[in-house]
Amino acid sequence: GQEQVTPQQEIRAGADAFVAAFNRGDAEALSELWAEDGDYIDESGTKFVGRAAIAEEYAAFFVAYPGATISLAIDSIRLLNDNTAIEDGRATIVPLSNSAPSQSRYTAVHVKVDGQWLMSSVRDSRIDVPSHYNHLSDLEFLVGTWKSEHRGVEVQIECDWIANKSFLEQSSRVTENGHLLSLSKE
Repeated sequence: GQEQVTPQQEIRAGADAFVAAFNRGDAEALSELWAEDGDYIDESGTKFVGRAAIAEEYAAFFVAYPGATISLAIDSIRLLNDNTAIEDGRATIVPLSNSAPSQSRYTAVHVKVDGQWLMSSVRDSRIDVPSHYNHLSDLEFLVGTWKSEHRGVEVQIECDWIANKSFLEQSSRVTENGHLLSLSKE
């Protein structure tokens, strides 16, 4: 006999489609996974209602974070009735900049419309990513800009925290009478 596809499997397939659309930066395809009047509330509490507003929000995100990727870990999918389900999970977004990955918990209410599971309402809440700062706090004195000049040769060293205070980035430039001799970043 034919294997029956469970609603949970269909919803997981929808989650896979979401990840694929997000990772190729396709805001339009993402919005089509929502019900026509669906809403999305981001981790700051801003609400976007309807496919057009949701597509616009994702499009703006992809402009701000080109090449960002998402991965989802689904913790549970509960069927409330034949046409309604609640999915709980965690999303990790990796931006292509030196900021740390951001993690959020999400709850998605799915509704079945014309035989297809769509997201009716999605809420994100932030998970704070642990920082290594407490192990590195002894290095705080390094942070800042240091300048030294001797006989026309100027050395400038800048040191800054990156990735949620998990790493230090140091850049140095050496100039002689205003001409750049060397530039480095580590």
